[in-house]
Amino acid sequence: AIETIKEAVRGIRTVRTSMNVPNSKKATVYVVSDNAEIRDIFEHGKVFFAALGFASEVLVQADKTGIAEDAVSALLPEAAIYMPLAELVDIEKERERLQKEVKRLEGELARVNGMLNNEKFVSRAPEAKIQEERDKREKYTQMMNQVKERLAQLGEEVERKMTYQEAEAYINDTPRFTTKNTLENTKAVLEKMGHPERRMKLIHVAGSNGKGSVCAYLSSILTTAGKQTGLFTSPHLVDINERFQINQENVSNELFLEAFEAVMDMVHTLLKEQPDTFAHPTFFELLFLMGIYIFDKANMEYVVLETGLGGRFDATNVIEHPLISVITSISLEHTEYLGDTCAKIAGEKAGIIKEGCPVVYDGTREDVSEVIEAYAAKMHSRAYAIRPEMYKILMNTHKTIDFSMDTGYYEPMDVSIDSVAEYQIMNAMEAVTAAEVMDIGLTEEESIV
Repeated sequence: AIETIKEAVRGIRTVRTSMNVPNSKKATVYVVSDNAEIRDIFEHGKVFFAALGFASEVLVQADKTGIAEDAVSALLPEAAIYMPLAELVDIEKERERLQKEVKRLEGELARVNGMLNNEKFVSRAPEAKIQEERDKREKYTQMMNQVKERLAQLGEEVERKMTYQEAEAYINDTPRFTTKNTLENTKAVLEKMGHPERRMKLIHVAGSNGKGSVCAYLSSILTTAGKQTGLFTSPHLVDINERFQINQENVSNELFLEAFEAVMDMVHTLLKEQPDTFAHPTFFELLFLMGIYIFDKANMEYVVLETGLGGRFDATNVIEHPLISVITSISLEHTEYLGDTCAKIAGEKAGIIKEGCPVVYDGTREDVSEVIEAYAAKMHSRAYAIRPEMYKILMNTHKTIDFSMDTGYYEPMDVSIDSVAEYQIMNAMEAVTAAEVMDIGLTEEESIV
């Protein structure tokens, strides 16, 4: 009889510990058994059982009459112990605690899956370490199922929405548990989304210097020409949603959060469907996917995409048929990833050139030009080189620069830019030439970038 009561006490304490219920919090304990002998044991041991089980009252009965549906339970061989959830915890606080636990476990599972899907880790780590990560994945999966079961008891439909600040914190934390993935990984999410990028007129911009300026100029030119234009750029200065612009305005916090939740829903689905092949997106990959969602939701006709690092293996290079590519000036950067000469780096940047799609590029350096021209020829893409001798400064007011440009591809044009830096002239010419190649109906007035 004593062992039966002790087993029930152990069950109660396990449940209370998992819910972080303090010992000072007492609750009604129901003992349900259709075995009269078992009921007698608890009837005669009520005082002892109540003291050890932190019970305010012990009720012994043959069925579940009067027991709340959300009561938590501990099962014995011939009995079940029930405790009303509302007497153990504040239900709203418990719901919030469980939601936070879900987010924590999602992060842990993403980290583990990221490691197990990382070819370098799997090929170099000791088998014991790999097995340790597999065991963690199984453990976190079991914990997640338990937490979700408890949430279902509380009514998961009232789940608290994540805030903009929490979404930003999650994104900023992704470098802790992710590594750069293959382009196939990003394509898998786009496929889940229904490939909205295929409905957009995409301008793809890479380079070592000036790509952000070229993107801004292109966005300005297109918006001024009356085109619905999205811009994906980096980095941000203050707010993370600066990376996404709709007609030159930062995206709202509400649409940013909607995009985050939509993309993360697809990520979690893929992690469940393809646990051995799909990995959690990196910081930049996640933002790129959110950008595609945002621009699709906002019905953008044109979208200007700035690469992150390099070009050939950059997450943005999943796009299949851009309207045009632009490669800005090349210099030594990230040599451990892109190569130790400007020519090698140019080869990586040229990787954004797609079959039959034109490219505008900075032709200042001969070694870079040779690489880009050769790759463009291989891809049957017309290449438009922009060189310093193609412009002449007309006026520098120390607020704006007026210059004339004559590339030989189109009619000469006078352009004004809001900058005092002469190096921006090359960036502006690349943007204007790209707009001319796209044939958006550019006028000289609209070329004021």
